[in-house]
Amino acid sequence: MAEPEQPSKEEVLEQMSIQLARDLEAKFAQEDLIIREQAKRDAEIARIHAGKELEIMIVELDMSAMIAKYLSEYDQAAVGLSHDEKVGLINELLMYQMHLDQIKKYQAQQNKPATTNERRNFYMSILRSNAG
Repeated sequence: MAEPEQPSKEEVLEQMSIQLARDLEAKFAQEDLIIREQAKRDAEIARIHAGKELEIMIVELDMSAMIAKYLSEYDQAAVGLSHDEKVGLINELLMYQMHLDQIKKYQAQQNKPATTNERRNFYMSILRSNAG
């Protein structure tokens, strides 16, 4: 009876090398996929932040234009308006500034997370208003 032929040491090493190469290739492909997905998420986050910054810049530009308009009106008023008209324009500018401060406070409040107490008060006010 003849013994079954045993693979040689070189053949075993070659098969192990081939299997190791396949495993490494699969691992590299998986890591590459993870890196590409992370890059996609990072790009989306960067796009969102850029959009928000652009919105803020537009709002600031609009505010600057509004202030420039009021200043030019004030300069024109200083030239030939009566005292009452000047007071009216100044009051209008003050109202605008108060409104702007309220908007900024509201935006700041929207951007920061609410504390537990603020959330509790908010939901309690909703429950009270719904309770009637």
